[in-house]
Amino acid sequence: SMCAIGTTFLIRCKIPVLPSDTFMRDVSNYFHTTIKMVKTPFDVFCLILSAVLGFLYTGEFPGIGIGTVINAFFGGISVSFVSSILDRYFYFEPTVKFLGKLS
Repeated sequence: SMCAIGTTFLIRCKIPVLPSDTFMRDVSNYFHTTIKMVKTPFDVFCLILSAVLGFLYTGEFPGIGIGTVINAFFGGISVSFVSSILDRYFYFEPTVKFLGKLS
């Protein structure tokens, strides 16, 4: 999906665009594991937290639909799949070196 492709580029470009993607990349590097093993539990945790807080404050699950649930459970798998394809053909390195050091 386009969401997986966009997330993969954000993670691979090594520029800290979204704090959550930078966090997942750094945790996976630190523990020598794949993005899939970090992103899926992180996304599911955020989904559960959002559902609980949304229900506590509004009595319903605002903004949480079937697409959100599917993306939470399969986003890490699809990002890992797109990453494996891109890594075969490309090497990502920031053009502006100091931006790569920010993450």
